[in-house]
Amino acid sequence: MTPTLFHSIFTIEIGGKPTVTFEAKGLREANEICNAPWLKEDFASARSNGAPLWDGKAQLRARMGYADEIATFGDASKDAQQGCYWSISSNWTTMTAQRIPNPVLFPNSVEKRR
Repeated sequence: MTPTLFHSIFTIEIGGKPTVTFEAKGLREANEICNAPWLKEDFASARSNGAPLWDGKAQLRARMGYADEIATFGDASKDAQQGCYWSISSNWTTMTAQRIPNPVLFPNSVEKRR
């Protein structure tokens, strides 16, 4: 009998700012994703208010997701199954989420990698 593996929710911080929340088997896998060259390329090419999401210098760090991040991820996952995506933005103290019916995805999205 093969044991069932439960995934956990992790968040990648860029320079201490929570940026991406995702599902992984464990911290090892979360760190592998965090340090993947294709994700770094996506972070460097993505823009927020005209500036790159990642400047190539700020520390990238994977950590366990906080309760509010996990809840938002769960809601977004359910919506994604129905074809609706979310835009999530945060500052140092709050995170806001907005439903996006017709999303523009990263060119090297995780869906293509798995």
